[in-house]
Amino acid sequence: MDCSTGPNTIVILAAQWHACEDVGGMTTVTKESSDFGGISVLVMLGIIAGICYWIYTGIDSEGWMQHSEESSITAQGNWFVGESKDCISYPLDDKTAQVMSKPPGYALSKIGCDDGPEHSVPIAFFGRTEQPEYAWVTWPCTRHESSFTCKQTGGSLGKSVNAN
Repeated sequence: MDCSTGPNTIVILAAQWHACEDVGGMTTVTKESSDFGGISVLVMLGIIAGICYWIYTGIDSEGWMQHSEESSITAQGNWFVGESKDCISYPLDDKTAQVMSKPPGYALSKIGCDDGPEHSVPIAFFGRTEQPEYAWVTWPCTRHESSFTCKQTGGSLGKSVNAN
């Protein structure tokens, strides 16, 4: 930092401000040269974004993130509000996923809970939306007044043979 440029002078060079002593009755301010100020901020933002993504995918893979979808679920008329049933879904194979404009392994398109008719309703899912490694996925589902909540508890490894 050089404060000897003369009285009544402000020197601005690059990234860091520094106040200097009085020189000729006027405080001189300099800015030290640093090419890495802006770059280091971008690098830190990139690192923070990467950490946030890593945390999100970890939480999502553990089933802690809610995914709200309009999906089909089989439900008999005698399924009471607040009652839970063990349900199952079959992740979409590549061909079916393409026809439905969904990603391969999408596991939320249809949930089978009993032999009742299919209903298209809002469902809050806790579990990953895409599960191509499973042949089927298990979900205990709870009925609410006009929706359902399903939480993934397991699945069977292997390619799905059921195309939904």
